[in-house]
Amino acid sequence: MLYKLDNPKNFTDQEKKDKHDAKGFDDAYFELILWAVLCKKMSILHFLWTKCSSPVLGALVIASIYSTLLKFNYHNDSTIHKKMDYFIVQANQLLDMAYLKDRSMAVNMVFKRSSRFGNWSMVHLGYVGNLRKFIANQVCQEFVNQAWTRGIINLTHKKVILGILCPPLLTINSLYTFQKLGDDGGDLTVWQKIFVFFRKE
Repeated sequence: MLYKLDNPKNFTDQEKKDKHDAKGFDDAYFELILWAVLCKKMSILHFLWTKCSSPVLGALVIASIYSTLLKFNYHNDSTIHKKMDYFIVQANQLLDMAYLKDRSMAVNMVFKRSSRFGNWSMVHLGYVGNLRKFIANQVCQEFVNQAWTRGIINLTHKKVILGILCPPLLTINSLYTFQKLGDDGGDLTVWQKIFVFFRKE
């Protein structure tokens, strides 16, 4: 009887998917990363990290956990300190490579919120984890600058004055570069650009 209930042949493809999704994880390697960090399985931690779906987020979470351990109980543990620094460096290097390839998408990456971690962005997670070296990364700094300028990249005083005097100039992409919309990197419409610009002012 149990065999018949659990026999894959008796389920449709969608039922199989629903059945296994309810018991599984969105990213099993990420779960194993947390297990490896908390159980001090450092010998396999790097391997698991390379397999997870979001290596920057994974490195950030690992470094944040180690930072918390150093703060409370393990401040004299040089191994944990080295591991924390190592994963911060890895996260920064990945962001630098993304920044060189596509500046706007790299900024969107650190802005993207994770529902698993309180709907916080990577910058917020780095702040909570006291990871100053990560926040000092050029991508995170670019994110902070764009937050102050409402997502307008390289906004100078001259461009502000030009935009106020002649709003149609905001549609010239070579003059005003706006941060892409959402994760798919869609462009803002003309009215959205004008709204964003004058909302800041």
